[in-house]
Amino acid sequence: VLASAGSPALRALYAVGIAHAERAHADRWVVVQLGVGSASDGATHEALNLAALLRPNVIFVVSVHPLTAGPAGDAPLGRQLATSPSALARAFGVPAVQVDGTSAEAVAAAVSAARAQPGPHLIEAQLVEATLTAAGDET
Repeated sequence: VLASAGSPALRALYAVGIAHAERAHADRWVVVQLGVGSASDGATHEALNLAALLRPNVIFVVSVHPLTAGPAGDAPLGRQLATSPSALARAFGVPAVQVDGTSAEAVAAAVSAARAQPGPHLIEAQLVEATLTAAGDET
């Protein structure tokens, strides 16, 4: 399910609703990807609270560009959230981990670990900005 209207953070609420609707199927999971801008939005806070209350099988994956603006023009982490997305999730009672978001293996392992325990989970995928230089540029 893709949400095309409104705040991208609404995807978090949709994901919780879909996962709650699928609660009769313990083997089904909903995964939603968010950025820091969405993680700082009230809709995501509502989604984390609702997930903590209803305990659906939903995984929030939040991509974090800790030092610079993200690809969507998000401000750096410290200017959008007073804490990390994983600390925010834990404050709502949702288990959370931080992983190297540049490693597909690390993210896949975190998703597998989350799926081994029923209920909501948040994975904070830390990204590192790459600096591109022209060939031969030594500066």
